[in-house]
Amino acid sequence: MITNQIVYSPTIRTDQAKLFAVYSLLEQMRLEHNRVGDIARSDWENSKGRWVEYAKIFSEKQLPLLVEQNRLRNALRRIAYSDEVWNGLSDEERADYTNKQVEVKWAVKSEPTLVSSDLLDDLKRVKLYELSKLSVADPLEDFGTYTETDPGTDNLSVATNQITFTNLDRESGDYVLKDFGAAHFGNFEHLYKWCCTALGAGSYAVVWHVGNDATPDVYSNPAIFTYIWFRASANSYVYLGERTASYQEDSSNLGYEKFNVPYYLTTKKDATALTSKIYTDAARTVLYDTLSLAITDNTFRYMTPCCTFGGSGAFDINGYSADLDLQEAAGASIPIIMHHRRILGVS
Repeated sequence: MITNQIVYSPTIRTDQAKLFAVYSLLEQMRLEHNRVGDIARSDWENSKGRWVEYAKIFSEKQLPLLVEQNRLRNALRRIAYSDEVWNGLSDEERADYTNKQVEVKWAVKSEPTLVSSDLLDDLKRVKLYELSKLSVADPLEDFGTYTETDPGTDNLSVATNQITFTNLDRESGDYVLKDFGAAHFGNFEHLYKWCCTALGAGSYAVVWHVGNDATPDVYSNPAIFTYIWFRASANSYVYLGERTASYQEDSSNLGYEKFNVPYYLTTKKDATALTSKIYTDAARTVLYDTLSLAITDNTFRYMTPCCTFGGSGAFDINGYSADLDLQEAAGASIPIIMHHRRILGVS
């Protein structure tokens, strides 16, 4: 059977077996990406422009696999929960389901599988030094041109390229926002960095948010966003989410109390495909995880590099959101991949 340029063997019949096969393909693609990345890093000055082109090709080849992954895991989620029941669950209940599926992926992604794909084969045929050099320079956003709302708490400190949050809780209503005009953000790719310096169980911080509400949080409708959550299990998670009439998210487990560890994200919206690649280095050459969702193709007005989560609960978190590049003036980014780990999305 052929689906989205993926060939499943006759023995792979169920959606769960197909999902495990797609996990394997994504892992093989990650390994190929890192192999080429090793070559790029060995001669970075001559390779970085070509690496930008390679990263674009990689994203194009990876996307159909992520789309198939989303289709399969959403089908499996609907077996466990109807859409009506799912939308009635609490944030914590949805997160529990999502994170359990993340562990399943982590357990099976390296298993051998009887599946093939032209997408992977094509990627393996790409030769780095045959690619053209693309521009890598692009200005960062000046947060001094954004509007800060910090109602009586002084939880936010805004510098030119960094927003530091201190004792930020989910209900304080703090945010830093800029109005770019109606429907400004359609398809895009944004680069940004975030780090936690201290957090407590149950604490949240939103570190990237695009929406149409001038008072943003994760309950804004419609909106797409990235947030950090430190759960009572003492694990830190990063989530990619969408809020419309319903809610969906994808998550990655960053491990136990990840203090003072910066992460570098590349978040891309292409019509109904939303992806976020999580890197552990500033050059975006070590990929930790890729989050993905199938979303509604909305356009957005407001860019928010930091805001409170919303709802109730005074659980404090410290950290920063920094180095936002909207990539509206010049080139793209520069990636490689460490650890394509723990991916699960639901809708």
